[in-house]
Amino acid sequence: MTLWDEGYVPTAWQAILMFWAVMLLHALVNISGSKYLDFINNLAMYWIATAVLVILIVTSAIVDLKNEASFVFGHYDALVSGWPSGWAFFVGLLQAAYTLTGYGMVAAMCEEVQNPHLEIPRAMVLSVVGPGITGIIYLLPVLFVLPPVEILLAVKNGQPIGFLFKIVTGSAGGGFGLLLLLLGV
Repeated sequence: MTLWDEGYVPTAWQAILMFWAVMLLHALVNISGSKYLDFINNLAMYWIATAVLVILIVTSAIVDLKNEASFVFGHYDALVSGWPSGWAFFVGLLQAAYTLTGYGMVAAMCEEVQNPHLEIPRAMVLSVVGPGITGIIYLLPVLFVLPPVEILLAVKNGQPIGFLFKIVTGSAGGGFGLLLLLLGV
């Protein structure tokens, strides 16, 4: 909704209601749809790959304002974080760390795999390499079209990625389409 009405800010009860609705949906799928979990897992894998490719293509092709490579690979600005640069850098690493910790789930599934001595080490490596590559493919085009950080910080609902996609596509519908790809994961 905030893509069409930038002045709208969801209330706390609306946000928590959406959270509980998503949690309930996931609980129902896990409780009553366990026979479909393999299909859902495969669908999610293809959804993520498709979402990353679509966002790569759209952000690379549509927008006229592109940052220079020196900005994308060399600019670091922690002024708006409120933390000293060193602290802000390490706090920023947490998001990358969360992305690359999928190997823990692989270890929890050792007893369910045939030939675990071969499959588990390979799966652990791929659970880090896969998200690492996917993350780079997703982040680079977003960084190339990133507007000044002050614009993103001014978003009233505190969620700038939808607004960024709206700027990139030039329409609320296009921004919602790209945002839906991320939310569908």
